[in-house]
Amino acid sequence: MIRALQITVIALTALFLTAVVTFLLLEKTWVGPEPTTAEGYFLYGSTGTELMPLPVFQVLPDLFPDQFQPAGKEAGDWIDQFGFVRGQEGVNEGLPLGINVSHFRPKSGAPSPIPFVGFNCAACHTSKIRRSRDDQGLTIYGMGNPTIDLVAFGDAVKTSLLDEKRLTPEAVVSAYEAKYHKAIGPLDKLMITIWLKGARKEIRAELPLRDWPRSGAELRDSSLLPSGPGRNQPMKETMRFLIDRTPFPDGGSSQIPSLYHQERRDWAQYDGSVRDPLTRNSLAALGVGASVYNLRTPGILHTVQQTYQYLKPLEGPKYTEVFKDQNVRIDAKRAERGRVAYMRYCGDCHHPHCISCRARVFHFVCLHLDFFLFMIANLVSHFAI
Repeated sequence: MIRALQITVIALTALFLTAVVTFLLLEKTWVGPEPTTAEGYFLYGSTGTELMPLPVFQVLPDLFPDQFQPAGKEAGDWIDQFGFVRGQEGVNEGLPLGINVSHFRPKSGAPSPIPFVGFNCAACHTSKIRRSRDDQGLTIYGMGNPTIDLVAFGDAVKTSLLDEKRLTPEAVVSAYEAKYHKAIGPLDKLMITIWLKGARKEIRAELPLRDWPRSGAELRDSSLLPSGPGRNQPMKETMRFLIDRTPFPDGGSSQIPSLYHQERRDWAQYDGSVRDPLTRNSLAALGVGASVYNLRTPGILHTVQQTYQYLKPLEGPKYTEVFKDQNVRIDAKRAERGRVAYMRYCGDCHHPHCISCRARVFHFVCLHLDFFLFMIANLVSHFAI
């Protein structure tokens, strides 16, 4: 009897170990290949900001038009209203540039059997130059996006996720199958159910820190969301992440910059706060949902590293190239007047070759920001890498 029991225990243990090994081997196949070029990492790589399962993201604007089209249907779809740069059909699930698809689970970076979507650097640092009212625009990589309203978009997402009546796993499955005419598998349904429960719990836990998200017409109200398009709130998010406090009254908004020729910038943040560019990239990712844990995941870490390699030599657009089909030539006299005006009114802080100008910006930051906070942030990001 005892021997039979021992054999049974050994057999069950062997089966369990076999199942664990099989799962671990299978798990390694979920992530998939990484981009093959530095530009590919910039456009499609994961920075650890996985937000939700792909099927949920694909139908959420359909389920909540009141949140994702706050200016009304006549103002366009959610891509237009929140200022994203439209992607290509058949590439990256047709999603806007900077919204990446990965098989990493949120926060942990562990492999996922179903795809998740997140944001990478291209979302804020890719834009369009439109040369006329009807022009579709020239897509420029590395350019600060002046139309993206990421703060309002985040509130629209949170408001939708907290609506337990309208957003259920069953509603997602029904909307997805009606839109794409294909079924969602049982594993996807299970992961969506687990994710939705956890996401709601996390959002509710942060309500004392962040308050309830704005919704509907409030998303277009500048008195409620003063950051507006083309800006974000890095100090607010950094303080929340590091010390669990929301700065009062606001923490300030920062204009989304262009990222050309990063190799020329001794200080990556260009305000005297962060010297290491990988630290800067890590802080940006932490501000929109990454964690110190998933930033160490190889596929995510490679995106942070390769994105910088792509941006180091990246040149901005040239006037003659952008307008080459419009037969537009530079008027030398007007250009000279513009140069004089720029150097007079902007050059104190933005002179292209002035070391003392950078020093003035550095001293301004030291006087008005908590420099100790940046030191902690540097340490956190280095630990993540």
